[in-house]
Amino acid sequence: MTTRFTKKVRCALCRHRSPQRWVASTQVSGPPDLDLRPAKNARSMLRFSVQVCPSCGYSALDIARADDRARAAVRTEAFQALRTGPLGDTLAGRLLRAALIVRHQGDLGLAGELTLGAAWAADDDGDSDQARTCRNEAVELMSAALETLDPGAEEAEHTATRLTDVLRRAGRFDEAVGLADRLLACDPDPTLKAVLAFERHRAVASDVAADRPGHAAAPAHHARNPWISRRRCARRKDGRSDPAVHAEPSLHEETLPERRQQPVHLRGQHGFIPARERQQSRRGRQVAPALRPRTAW
Repeated sequence: MTTRFTKKVRCALCRHRSPQRWVASTQVSGPPDLDLRPAKNARSMLRFSVQVCPSCGYSALDIARADDRARAAVRTEAFQALRTGPLGDTLAGRLLRAALIVRHQGDLGLAGELTLGAAWAADDDGDSDQARTCRNEAVELMSAALETLDPGAEEAEHTATRLTDVLRRAGRFDEAVGLADRLLACDPDPTLKAVLAFERHRAVASDVAADRPGHAAAPAHHARNPWISRRRCARRKDGRSDPAVHAEPSLHEETLPERRQQPVHLRGQHGFIPARERQQSRRGRQVAPALRPRTAW
């Protein structure tokens, strides 16, 4: 269930007051993709992540706050071209305008997140060319942000691992393989190693599809992200925080033949009957129960 509300906000640039929508809470069902693109129900909340002033076009996570760099960014030709161009007031366009502003403010990490969000929006709109363009821009921003991080920090490892997925989804397979090889040579933790091995496998196969491999679950990203909430962490044996992962088929298990559901037979009043036809008598009436097949993982 999602809780939303509307509140009037005064733009910090032009002082115009306009109603803006907020999300107080939402439920997330299903794991994210390897670039942390949320599941579909949570992804629908992206449209509430950026506020836009209808008067001056200022786009930000909170239009009630701004500085001189934001004011200067709104006046640039690049910003106005995004505002009046083909993307217009689409979700991808709003996210790209917000990314341009925070880039002028020097926050390359958040600019990369917003640009990647624009790629997700283009994916959902079926615009593969725009999605690829946004991912290419996100690669440059994420790479620049990565250079400002301590190479041995956990955030740097997670950002670099996500970058392999963004490169692969953008069709830059050689770069994705090269980055995965460099990261694997550093002997990362088992979760990241499984993700990198999977990404390398997909890049070698020239596969640009979104994937959610089994036990190679997407690593948690601890940088600021406007729409992905901080995931719960479990404690590893060495005392460090490790992202909670979702149990799905592993990379090695995907090559096994698909497990077929065998009919389950249970003893009933008239001998053995298939589970799908099993009925339960209750006061002379037959009620068919809902059956949930068990899985091996």
